[in-house]
Amino acid sequence: MKKGFLLIFLFLFYIPIVDALEFSITSQHVILYNLNDDKVLYELDSDNKDNIASLTKIMTVLVAIENQKDLSKNVTITREALEGIEDYTVVGYSVGNVTTIEELLYGAMLPSGADAVNALAIDTAGSVSKFVEMMNVKASELKLKNTHFDNPVGMDSADNYSTARDISLLLKYALQNETFYKVFTARTYTIASLNKVVSSTLIGYSRSYGLDITDIVGAKSGFTDGAGLCLASIATIDDVRYLLVTMKADTTSRSNAVKDSLTIYDYYSSNYGYQTVVKKGKKVRSIPVKWGKTSTYDIISPNDISLYLANDIR
Repeated sequence: MKKGFLLIFLFLFYIPIVDALEFSITSQHVILYNLNDDKVLYELDSDNKDNIASLTKIMTVLVAIENQKDLSKNVTITREALEGIEDYTVVGYSVGNVTTIEELLYGAMLPSGADAVNALAIDTAGSVSKFVEMMNVKASELKLKNTHFDNPVGMDSADNYSTARDISLLLKYALQNETFYKVFTARTYTIASLNKVVSSTLIGYSRSYGLDITDIVGAKSGFTDGAGLCLASIATIDDVRYLLVTMKADTTSRSNAVKDSLTIYDYYSSNYGYQTVVKKGKKVRSIPVKWGKTSTYDIISPNDISLYLANDIR
């Protein structure tokens, strides 16, 4: 009775966040989560299917991690791994280079290297096509109903698509994997086999456009003509953990997906926060009791209870 009433009380107290937002973005598909509460704070056409560019590599890296037992295993780069990626970002592998699964994971995630992606796919499944089958099986397991893959790189295709909501669900799942989290949140990594330091594309955007990415804990960017600019990221601001997916930002500036994300993070962190709505020991209500020793029973809060609310709600 006591716990049930408190839940009802908090539900009535909760005020949903409205759509009258005071920010401007170019992204066409957006979803923002408060991960502390696992609640959606904002969404814009989040269920519309679209190309997703290198956000595809979130699934690529996850499937590789879940199906590779030894991340230190050596992998020899084959000619097949380098085919068809001439127009895409690469780590810089050549045929015959010997690397490791771990290096390939970082190479796929941080600089978004298509050569690392294909090498991962071939080593994990035997071929790129079989690896794509594994990606789609995983999408089905995660009930990503508006997602389909036909390549592990993120090349534009009518059969390689997802939604902002599905990408957010995929990322929430993937971040529970310790290895994935470590790769996703890395800023730089040394590819020892190439004697080369690779950096997250987020760092490139930050340096090129003077953007403050301090609060962004990890991110995966993407860009193709069909997908526009995309960014899936997590941030921690004032002890609130956020997850944000933005897709199809305007390409007039290559920084637009990052700028949109920073705009959204700034808006919510500036205008919303946790407020104590019930203090520990406070009597919430007295309810009548029949056939008891007393005529009423006091509902007392056992703890301070806070809710994520607009700052102007008092």
